[in-house]
Amino acid sequence: MTIISSTHKIQLNRGKRRIWIDGKRLAHARFIGGTHYDLEASEDIIVLTLNDQDGARKVTGRPDGKPIIDIIGKVVSDAFAEYVTHVDVAFSSAGIITIRPAKGE
Repeated sequence: MTIISSTHKIQLNRGKRRIWIDGKRLAHARFIGGTHYDLEASEDIIVLTLNDQDGARKVTGRPDGKPIIDIIGKVVSDAFAEYVTHVDVAFSSAGIITIRPAKGE
């Protein structure tokens, strides 16, 4: 199992907080267009777990094959305090993505 990490800025879309993840890192964690996953959130953490059998959410994909996950609104606001502007995202080849406040936030 290998883990790749990156830092993402929490953006705004129509006044709602948003975490947008796309590209090769998602594919590294086996999150490709059309696969399903579960999302669990609590204070200071969001965990995405690959669950192609009956996952509640679906990875979207662009025509060029680039996978996209867009987490927006209440989930982000409930998990991360307003002062948190950046998150660290860890992509595990075991099919798990962990999102936490960036160090120093």
